[in-house]
Amino acid sequence: IFPLALIVAYAFYKRIPGTKAFRVIFYLPSIISIVILAMAYKAMFRQGTGPIAQFFALFNYTPAWTSALEESKTIWPLIYFYCIFTGLGTNVILMNSAMLRIPNEIVESAELDGCSFFRELISITIPLIMPTITTWVTAILTSVFGFFMANMLIGGADDNGKIMTVPWLIFNAAVGGENNKNALLGGATYGIILSCIVMPVVFVVRWILNKLTPDVSF
Repeated sequence: IFPLALIVAYAFYKRIPGTKAFRVIFYLPSIISIVILAMAYKAMFRQGTGPIAQFFALFNYTPAWTSALEESKTIWPLIYFYCIFTGLGTNVILMNSAMLRIPNEIVESAELDGCSFFRELISITIPLIMPTITTWVTAILTSVFGFFMANMLIGGADDNGKIMTVPWLIFNAAVGGENNKNALLGGATYGIILSCIVMPVVFVVRWILNKLTPDVSF
């Protein structure tokens, strides 16, 4: 999501035509219920009725789009695309808000020196919003290890273990643990082990990013 969100936010920052309309379009998935959004997304790939499935059927390509059975090759790409699409809006707003705080004098000086569109992004904009990027990366690292909702809603109960993640395993243990003490204890153990893995990774990555972040204030 990060490179795409950065480019889109920078395009909004430079006020490309249609910025207001695109801002609404990108942010809509963030304010619509994830259950409704996943149902609509899944319906687009439903065999026989889904518009995208019907389009590809014209070329004799009719895979089991949202099936998580072993022979399916499309379920993970669909999950990835769904996560990028739904996660883009909030991240674009975050990056764009950081860019809007950059003093106009710096941008105007760069333009007078002949700084190009992408040179400004690489040499000026990214270094000045690095504190925001550092915070964003830290938050993303923690959320990655809690990833299971998109798999559950798109793949459904027919997961066959192919789209199972550790957080989903913990969730299942917690839900079924009321009548099975061992399952609940197993889920708690997985959670502790996952936390022991995540915490050092987050601290190390944040330490590295802080070293790379220039000391800026404006």
